[in-house]
Amino acid sequence: MSGHAPAGASAWLEEGEARRPRARGCACKEAIPRSGAQPIGSPLPHAHLIGAAPSHAGQDGPPSPANASRPSPARAPSRLPAPPCDLPEHVAREEALVDAAYCYDGTPEGLLTAVFKAYELREDPLDVVREAHLQPRLGQSVRVIDTDVQLALRVQQGVRRVCGRAAADAVVSASLSDDPAAGTVVYRFVRHAMRNGRVMNDLAHPAVAPLDRLARAVGNERHRMLQFLRFEHLDNGVWFARCNPNAAVVPLVMDWFSGRFNTQPFIIFDEAHGMAGVYEGREWHLVRSNEVTPPGRASDERLMQAAWKRFYDVVAVEARYNPELRRQFMPKRLWKNIVEMHERIPGAELSR
Repeated sequence: MSGHAPAGASAWLEEGEARRPRARGCACKEAIPRSGAQPIGSPLPHAHLIGAAPSHAGQDGPPSPANASRPSPARAPSRLPAPPCDLPEHVAREEALVDAAYCYDGTPEGLLTAVFKAYELREDPLDVVREAHLQPRLGQSVRVIDTDVQLALRVQQGVRRVCGRAAADAVVSASLSDDPAAGTVVYRFVRHAMRNGRVMNDLAHPAVAPLDRLARAVGNERHRMLQFLRFEHLDNGVWFARCNPNAAVVPLVMDWFSGRFNTQPFIIFDEAHGMAGVYEGREWHLVRSNEVTPPGRASDERLMQAAWKRFYDVVAVEARYNPELRRQFMPKRLWKNIVEMHERIPGAELSR
């Protein structure tokens, strides 16, 4: 198959907000879109937080013998970096709120921007929640946070520098969770970690254990998507898969699939979060879309689905049938998008 996506490969996605494309295998450089490939809508650089490279190479490793006796200046800060000096004066002088709730847009960038604002305004919000989950307490003040990608990157780099890469990755993973308390959990962890350094192994601490739980849950959901995504071949040459994970893990699986599909274009559509990962043979980007209307299947797709289902049925061992164990490893909420779990497939015959 050609390394270029067919014309209009993603044109049938409902137009929405597109996130900045990212080259496969590139951790810190922005992708250069090839001629004719344009993201849909305005770019939102979500991919910058997923696997971004450290801003100071080598600081996460052990100190060299020459400077082992003196502390590294990069690990000394006990708080997040100071806000940029070019902020408007009225922001720096804004009165701090007591018992505040921070409301962000639900993205990892928005959450890390809220963390930065808490340091900048010298506030300690009781709650950091998405707009959809906002339920202010009695008498609680609400501060709406406008997402700023540059501030979010500064927070991520600060956490990585002071607390290590594992902590920074856990923060990003937890921010993708659907748990209503994810924002508050991430904020409390960052406050604790920036004061105490590398704390990921301190699972008895009330600020670390919840974040570790969320990060592990998101990692498990990512692993399920790697196992249970089922692609179908469309007549325009694109491979298309639907999924309904309980965390926004599409950004976490795009590198894995793009490395294996190589030059073949594909789209992974997350029905639960209204998000699609689009790979067009060279780079991938994220698109906000609540509806998709894909073209028809390729001529041999029904045959391939029927053959796969028959293989699944034939290799099953009736004497070891255990539906409870199957539901444990393959949650039933995923079955509607797993072809072998369909009771009947239209055109299941093995002949054209």
